[in-house]
Amino acid sequence: MLGIEVPVLQVGEKRWGACKDLVVWREGNSTPFRGCDPSVSRLMDLRESGCKPFAVMEWKHVSRFTKYPTKVLAEHANGITSWLKENLRGGMLSVGYAILIDHSNQLTLRCRRLTANSEDDCWLALPTNVGS
Repeated sequence: MLGIEVPVLQVGEKRWGACKDLVVWREGNSTPFRGCDPSVSRLMDLRESGCKPFAVMEWKHVSRFTKYPTKVLAEHANGITSWLKENLRGGMLSVGYAILIDHSNQLTLRCRRLTANSEDDCWLALPTNVGS
C-alpha cells in the first residue's frame, strides 16, 4: 500500500508523526497507528508497537522559479538524508530514498538509497552521457 503525504512514526520527536512524501507500507490498510494498543498514551510506547513503513521517499524539486534553490539543495543534502539515517538506525523504516529533481539549468535527477547499513546512488541519474 502506498501513501502520499501521510504521517509516519519517527525517532526522537515529541509529536505523533511527520508527513512524508511517499510511504510504502508492508500491508494494506496500514497507518502509523495500526496494531497499536488504544490505551497507549506515551509516544515511546507507540513507537514500539505502531506500524512502521517499509520505505519512505522524500522528494525535493528545484526549478528556475524556486525562490531559494541553494536552501532546497542543502535541505536535500543534509536534512532529508539526516532524517532518513536517524530513523533507519532507530528501526522506524527499512529503506529510505532521498530524491532530487533539479531543472534550474540542466535537468538533473538524483536518488540516494539508504538503509541502516549503507548509502548509495541508485536507479537513475540524469544527465546521462548517451552515445559515449
